[in-house]
Amino acid sequence: MTFSIQELKKRVKGAQGRFDLLNLKDDLEGFIKNPRFMELAEEERDRAMDLLADVLTKLDGCIGCDPLKTILGSR
Repeated sequence: MTFSIQELKKRVKGAQGRFDLLNLKDDLEGFIKNPRFMELAEEERDRAMDLLADVLTKLDGCIGCDPLKTILGSR
């Protein structure tokens, strides 16, 4: 799995909906777990971690939109 930080950043900006965000989260986690990730400069690793944080924040915002959570009354 080879992604560039720029490609991932574009995908984060263009992600719409929970399913896009979940796929992006999986891709980012795979990118970070890849042994080649540690070969990147520290600045690039930090950017990848920031992108993952952005995706997780957006996912957290989508939880409030879940109709089952509203119906069941749980958060």
